[in-house]
Amino acid sequence: MTNQEMMDTVKFDGDHEGTILAKQLFLYDRKKKENMWLVCAAVDTDIDLKALNKHLPCASGSLRAADNESLEKYLGCRQGMCNYFSMINDAEKKVKIILDNKLIEAKFASFHPMDNTGSTAISAEGI
Repeated sequence: MTNQEMMDTVKFDGDHEGTILAKQLFLYDRKKKENMWLVCAAVDTDIDLKALNKHLPCASGSLRAADNESLEKYLGCRQGMCNYFSMINDAEKKVKIILDNKLIEAKFASFHPMDNTGSTAISAEGI
């Protein structure tokens, strides 16, 4: 499901109305592959990799999407299944997390629980 399809389809009501849907990017420094980040952002947030690169300890233009092998090794998931909850699989704490302020300021944020056919909401305090 694309981010737009998710925004059009996934709706929360009741106490969870207004939940912010999240997207994730697993990135690494191509020159120092041990530098890895999981970026969690609201689905409507534009992620400017050049701007993000300026705030991370890697050379300009070195930020890349991680490969499937790294996803499996560090986060225990495959492409399309990476999410905030996959950080629990990073036993060595190699991956740093970057959270969009929209997710932190929301009453609830929604992540798919290691399977992108469903979604669950977690409070900002839970994050």
